[in-house]
Amino acid sequence: MSAPVFVRSMKRFARFALAAVVGAFAVLAIPSPAQAQGVFMNPFEERAIGVQGHREALTGMGGSHPDADFAAYVADIGMRVAQTSARHPDQFVFSLTNSGEVNAFTRPGGFIYISAGIIPWINDESEFAALLGHEVGHAINRHSGRSYARENVADRIIDLSERAGRSQQATEDRRVRASLMILAYSREQEFQSDDAAFQVVERLSLDNLGAARMLRQLVLMEGVSRTLNGSNAANYPIALRSHPPGADRVRRSADLAQQTGAGASGPSGRDAFLDRIDGFMVPASDFTGGRATRIRIVTVGAADTAATLSSRMAAPAAIQQQLFLAINGLTDASAVTAGMRVKILGQ
Repeated sequence: MSAPVFVRSMKRFARFALAAVVGAFAVLAIPSPAQAQGVFMNPFEERAIGVQGHREALTGMGGSHPDADFAAYVADIGMRVAQTSARHPDQFVFSLTNSGEVNAFTRPGGFIYISAGIIPWINDESEFAALLGHEVGHAINRHSGRSYARENVADRIIDLSERAGRSQQATEDRRVRASLMILAYSREQEFQSDDAAFQVVERLSLDNLGAARMLRQLVLMEGVSRTLNGSNAANYPIALRSHPPGADRVRRSADLAQQTGAGASGPSGRDAFLDRIDGFMVPASDFTGGRATRIRIVTVGAADTAATLSSRMAAPAAIQQQLFLAINGLTDASAVTAGMRVKILGQ
């Protein structure tokens, strides 16, 4: 091949190669229609969704809680938790929201939200680390992004069914099946994140029964909700409506702790945590009769009983003592003994 022909060939090859490279980057940079609708998402797209929706998610949960010191504490514990498990812990964002709703959730891209309403239900640092570890588990396994994708797939199926002119009953059947599919996947996610919570507590050298105790609080919360709302689960806290039954989850986590030596990992950090939350403002909720309250830490005196202490609770009479016991991780009034420190929700 002559030199001029060779040069022309190389130029054509270079142009072709450049076009191929540009095309490849274009494919990576521009989401496909399926990706744009949440059917398939890579981590960069999930991060973009998280960033774009952060302000709206925060606003929807009452904005940021005004206690900047406690918010910093949440972020600090959250970052320590992320560092035990995540490949890029610096990308996590932990927000303490000014909502009385009992809830904690994760959005795509590592954005984690802890409502002020869940704080009274936590009794020590090992439980708190487990709660944050559970949410980090959702994030590192990309559960929120996958759920987002599955919900979009279900929406597309239902939409196509309606456009195809299927009967209302057939469309409703598909809607129910799609909801069950998402629910089943959600339960699988929850169990996976429970395991992540246990591992976090272990790696932080805290009491490894903290994860089981944190999950047990959901069981106690359900009991209070049943007393307050009867069988109307629609009025239960979001933490109960969006999570699978707690008893099985408690057993799974407790079994893991037993296998590795229950309580052998380290301290629970109870006193340190109670000192932190003393005076913490909790926005209004159904549990407190629609009133904002403060967490007060008191030491049980010789003349104190569950009845006298719960009478100081800002809560509807029907749940007053039950709520007092539940937020302190107790079920039996006789477990309240002199010298122990307990939480009260008051003014």
